[in-house]
Amino acid sequence: MDEKDQLIDLLKAKLEKAQNSERRLYTLIQSAPFCIHEINLNGQIISMNTSGLRMMAMQQEAEICGVNYMDFVSSDQKERIDKLLKKAFRGEFSSFEFSPEKSELIFTSCFAPVFNSDGSIERVMGITEDITIQRKHEKELLKSEKLESVGLLAGGIAHDFNNILTGIYGHLQLAALKLSTDHPAALHIETANDAINKASHLSNQLLTFAKGGDPLLEAADVEILIKDSIALSLSGGKIKPHLILADGLWDVDADTGQISQVISNLLINAQQSMPQGGTVIIEAKNIAPTSEISLHGVSKKMVCVSIVDQGVGISEATLSRIFDPYFTTKSSGTGLGLATVHRIIEKHGGFINVESEVGNGTNISFYLNAITDKYSDADISAEKNDILTKSSANILVMDDDEMVVDILSEILTSMTHNVESAFDGQTTIKKYVNAIECGNPFDIVIMDLTIPGGFGGEKVIKELLDINPEVKAIVTSGYSTSSVMSDPQKYGFVGYLIKPFSAKCIEELISKTVAL
Repeated sequence: MDEKDQLIDLLKAKLEKAQNSERRLYTLIQSAPFCIHEINLNGQIISMNTSGLRMMAMQQEAEICGVNYMDFVSSDQKERIDKLLKKAFRGEFSSFEFSPEKSELIFTSCFAPVFNSDGSIERVMGITEDITIQRKHEKELLKSEKLESVGLLAGGIAHDFNNILTGIYGHLQLAALKLSTDHPAALHIETANDAINKASHLSNQLLTFAKGGDPLLEAADVEILIKDSIALSLSGGKIKPHLILADGLWDVDADTGQISQVISNLLINAQQSMPQGGTVIIEAKNIAPTSEISLHGVSKKMVCVSIVDQGVGISEATLSRIFDPYFTTKSSGTGLGLATVHRIIEKHGGFINVESEVGNGTNISFYLNAITDKYSDADISAEKNDILTKSSANILVMDDDEMVVDILSEILTSMTHNVESAFDGQTTIKKYVNAIECGNPFDIVIMDLTIPGGFGGEKVIKELLDINPEVKAIVTSGYSTSSVMSDPQKYGFVGYLIKPFSAKCIEELISKTVAL
């Protein structure tokens, strides 16, 4: 082979290598998961890969070639994007975000110039990526962080707020005890007590919305919960409630504050779906174990509460997402109302069913575990009288708020109990030990769960259990997401007391604790 043939073979090999490199580069560009495109100096698109065509809803490259890049930019962003794109035309790197006209999509693009052999700019190559989902996740994360901050702030406020309510509530009840039932001031005291109950209820609803927390379960009257929620949520509106309550409706095992929030949220949603007014049906009935309940893995007796509106209804596509956090079809909505409802019912061991059709309203039903084994009023009264005939108890009260300590001590003293107080954990432990050494131990210790800057009830109970494994301690709190309040026995307490508390509630709890 002469020198000419060798040179030809060498050129062929280099050409084939260049063609292979070009094919590999073409394959890489076409298979890239983002839009790769070229633009001439007039802003017209020269080429675009397969991902880019899908992104721009184009079938073939010929459809987009010659289209001006700025045609994909919304009118309110054109001036800004045009300036940034011209930076690439001048030989600079440029990057920016933009959205198409009348679209919620968000794209990010970066452009770099492509130079000729003489150093002049021939065209501009860009990479565009759809970051809509990424931005949505960032917004949701920001909402979560804001919600966390709101929860922390609300928790601190609620702790102090409920302590104040406790003082007001307690003094009103003590005043009522010192007045005859026919005294002119008795009605005013009763009205003030109702207002405090509503204030506490609203505070608890805000806290559940902002922070969550395990439910504090107790026997709850569904009829009372429904009627109170109707008065709170539908008062003064265009919606007329129609109640259908079954005879002999069972109590439910529930956190009254959280279930009231569930009912209120569903009533508000029903009201918003009927802007011109209408009737909302609220039905409650007992449900024995059925195939419907079995499908949800539940075989117990339950109570079903249904809220049926005559509103616009929900489309099938939307129906599958209504309990998703931050999903909302309302311009001013947060997307947290129904998500909170679902979370609350789930934590109660219940479940929710939703039936809806566009134009034909919505039926949302939730199921809660029923309590069917109850003492009669006569049994409870007899038991209570038997307990109260026993001698007075020695009680130690711990709370960092002097007003709470004073009112709790006065209420307990009025019930003929002997009371000592402490404002921190160390003092509580010391007084408990001294009482044992003096031969006059405390029968009951009532402790606030949270003591800012010191030992709260959760820490103190560990010390007291080491001293006396049989200690009878009650934990109190005006706000907490701690599981101590939802499952006090797990931590060594015999019961809990939620602020603000009534004298009747204290009397019943002390009687039960003495009887243990």
